[in-house]
Amino acid sequence: MSDEILFQKIVRNDAQRLDSFLARFLGEVLPGASRSGIATAIKAGLVSVNKKAVLKPSHKLKINDEVLVKKSRISSENSRIPNENSRISNELFEKIKIIYEDGDILVISKPSGLVVHEASSLKGESTLVDFLKQSNRQLATLGGEFRAGIVHRLDRYTSGVMVVAKSDFASAELSSQLQQKTASRIYIALCDLPLKQNCV
Repeated sequence: MSDEILFQKIVRNDAQRLDSFLARFLGEVLPGASRSGIATAIKAGLVSVNKKAVLKPSHKLKINDEVLVKKSRISSENSRIPNENSRISNELFEKIKIIYEDGDILVISKPSGLVVHEASSLKGESTLVDFLKQSNRQLATLGGEFRAGIVHRLDRYTSGVMVVAKSDFASAELSSQLQQKTASRIYIALCDLPLKQNCV
């Protein structure tokens, strides 16, 4: 595996996330590099800060930090889809539908197969949170970067409507409604055998 340098830059502004910094500047040498592709490269150990590998996309940079990206396993062809899991996730991104949006909330239709947010069991897969970040929308920060804008979730293989908070006010209000059960949710399931009793 070659350790040839693809990108090297000194940080000139304080208080930036590593993935945001790379999303802004990496396009100079790698057009089309996506936020999820950058996150995958970071987690794969291809990015170093001051000659030390950094594995967290959310790593905070400081003025005069030196950011270096190895050329290994990154090319303009695969930057958007670094592996098979990411390719599948990007296909799922195309199935996400925006149902409603205003300044506080975003209502989307999540396809089956798409994970809502990162988990230790995932191996470089893109998530709904990645999609939201790539869209450059303002997202609520009450749940942290890990769950940016996410107030509730749907299981991976459950499709359906989700409400995403764009403001911290909306995040707090939606969380309160879910806790107090003033917001209702309806699930529809398909059975391959009849139920023993006719019930609701």
